[in-house]
Amino acid sequence: MTPDQLEIAILLSLGLSQKEIAVIRGVAPKTIEIMLGTIKKKFDFPSLNNLLSLFQVRLVFFALSECKRHSHTRSSSSVDNGDEGGTHV
Repeated sequence: MTPDQLEIAILLSLGLSQKEIAVIRGVAPKTIEIMLGTIKKKFDFPSLNNLLSLFQVRLVFFALSECKRHSHTRSSSSVDNGDEGGTHV
């Protein structure tokens, strides 16, 4: 998948319409329609709903992994600083 196709797929999965994506990208709505058709063919999806489902699930997994990574980084730095979550006097 090209970076342009990835961006369009993500924007679509975030709920933007094809027309809104076209405005954001500064292209004609037909260009977005063609690119989405190319993505459907590439992944052998019968409809855009399959594409939406795939990217929505991937976005959730990405968000969860980033939250976990961020949480782990924060708890590690608290331990490094001697802060175990208690109050300091």
